[in-house]
Amino acid sequence: MSPSKKIKILFYLENETIILAEVKRTDLKNETDKSKIFFWLQIHKLSGKIEKLTFVSMKSEKETEERVFQEGKLTFNTQTGLFSQKNRQPQKLQNKSGSLFPPMQRQQIAQFLKI
Repeated sequence: MSPSKKIKILFYLENETIILAEVKRTDLKNETDKSKIFFWLQIHKLSGKIEKLTFVSMKSEKETEERVFQEGKLTFNTQTGLFSQKNRQPQKLQNKSGSLFPPMQRQQIAQFLKI
């Protein structure tokens, strides 16, 4: 199985400068620690740099999802999202979940996770 097939993109939001993605590793069938299976990553489009966001909590309501990280907060619905980071301007995002995730970034994620 190719490394990029060992990950599944659960959520995918982006704008001109960043991609935020929730990634599930599908190659760790016997792992019970969810923090080793599920990740939120921020990919900087210009540099290709990937940062793992430190998950704190989540909330799901009828129309809105919320994820809180040590680095900031993401709120999103089926169309748009807003990523608010400490000491930075909030970034508006488009929710592309369900769309084809860019193959180059999928490969970058596999390399970042060393799979």
